[in-house]
Amino acid sequence: MNWHRVVSPILSHVGYNLSTRTLEVRFNTGSIKRYLGVPRSVYAALIGVDSASLYSFDWIESRYPVVSVS
Repeated sequence: MNWHRVVSPILSHVGYNLSTRTLEVRFNTGSIKRYLGVPRSVYAALIGVDSASLYSFDWIESRYPVVSVS
């Protein structure tokens, strides 16, 4: 998984696995959440927005199953 730094006061990096449609979000605290079944278009939008934390909350957090990784 390739990680991309994002502009956010809460998030530090996001990564995406196209074959499994898995999005991983790394927080500034070091914890990671893994979201399942996320379309590539959602990931592409997340890395291109001005506020990744707002986009994540509005478009990802409540829409996709999540697993805390660490």
